[in-house]
Amino acid sequence: MNDLLTELGQLINKKNLSRGAKKRLRVDLNAISLRLVKFEYETSGIVENTFDVPETFRRMYKHLDTYSKIAKTWSSILSNLPIDKQTNILDLCPGYAPKIELALFYLGYRGTVTIIDEDNTSMKQLVKFMALFNPQFKIVTMKRDLFSPLKEKFHLAVGNHIIDDLILHYFAKKAGINTNEFYENEQALVDFWKRVLLNKNENQKEITQKISDIFKTIIANGGYLCLSQYKSYMDKMLDLEKEFLFSRAVFTKIIKNLMRSEFINLNVKNYEAKNQYFSAHDVVILKKTK
Repeated sequence: MNDLLTELGQLINKKNLSRGAKKRLRVDLNAISLRLVKFEYETSGIVENTFDVPETFRRMYKHLDTYSKIAKTWSSILSNLPIDKQTNILDLCPGYAPKIELALFYLGYRGTVTIIDEDNTSMKQLVKFMALFNPQFKIVTMKRDLFSPLKEKFHLAVGNHIIDDLILHYFAKKAGINTNEFYENEQALVDFWKRVLLNKNENQKEITQKISDIFKTIIANGGYLCLSQYKSYMDKMLDLEKEFLFSRAVFTKIIKNLMRSEFINLNVKNYEAKNQYFSAHDVVILKKTK
């Protein structure tokens, strides 16, 4: 084993690897390290055949099926709202996966969706993905840090499982850390969450107020804010139970904050939990009354 590791180190040093190749190698090595820590080699190894077409399509379909289930859940939720082609819709920090856009596609929406994200690459990929479906609505991208002041107001803003991402983004930026590392390196994500939880009560209070202020600002009078926060695949795979509970507590406190000011909580109607990706307890529809 030691000889093999020595040989691997020498081989890496000899190869003139591109930045992209080094990045992929680093991810693989981090995955091996994490598997060693969790004793996962006691049950299975990492084996991947690049030309295994059935396995490649199985993985791809699994991702698409998950996105579709989340989107269909959202289409059920959004069908309760008065949405037409004049409705100005904002998708909050969607990342690479067009879950809200797929939901609107299922609903036959014909207006305009604005997606706001600090990552241009993810927004471009999202637009390319949706182009495969030829939606009847227009997608406008807005490269912006959500914690920066927004002048625009929207009749409907939707955020699918964004509270944990906003928490990480806010405290990482405060610490001068690029959050892209968290989504490329599992251990970096786990380690930074530990930092956030060190000052749990203080950080929870701070981020709750920051996010609440954002939502108060971006929703037009008479408009709607729809949010979900459920236990994600990543939460389950990385055993982020404490981290999930922290995000969930922030989610609950944000709702209470908004209801103490200008928002009322609307019950989600026609929601059959057995057919949905997440439960009615994981989502909220708030209406701004002033």
